[in-house]
Amino acid sequence: MPEQFASPQPATEAVLPYGEEAGEEARKPMDYDWITQRIALGSAVESRYDAHELIVQGVTHVANLCKGHPDDPYFHDTAIVLGYFGLHDGDNEDGVGPAKIGGAIRFVDSALRAADHHKVYVHCAAGISRSAAVTVGYLMKNEGWTMGAALRHVRLIRPCVNPHPAHLMTLLEIFNRDPDFLPG
Repeated sequence: MPEQFASPQPATEAVLPYGEEAGEEARKPMDYDWITQRIALGSAVESRYDAHELIVQGVTHVANLCKGHPDDPYFHDTAIVLGYFGLHDGDNEDGVGPAKIGGAIRFVDSALRAADHHKVYVHCAAGISRSAAVTVGYLMKNEGWTMGAALRHVRLIRPCVNPHPAHLMTLLEIFNRDPDFLPG
């Protein structure tokens, strides 16, 4: 008889089956990286297993930047707080970019200030451009880093990061025009 091991998850978390046990041949691993101890950056949540992984990691808030996908259905019936900031790469017409990128940065900031145990998952479709721009903006605002320093830090941890130039220009516009976005 095999020896029984304790589950690494808290007793309140359900352990979901993986692989053949779940009726799947194989499951693509979730694509994300922890940029800080409390901010993860990655691609869209594509299954209940991805959502479960984030819950086990302690994520309390999700900032969704996928245009046209306002609902992260895998978080229904969870305590995770969702923020939707749908944005296309390159959106900057009629103030769309600053409003949505600024709103997403405020969402992350508010979540992390609300409680020391809060963690935020910031995602777009691939975790390369839109979510990276928001994460860079958060680091500029809260760490007082330059855009270059924040971008280097994010790329050091997640080398695939390549924010669309329009999003980087939007960050500069936000920080130059809005005193609420001054560091600190």
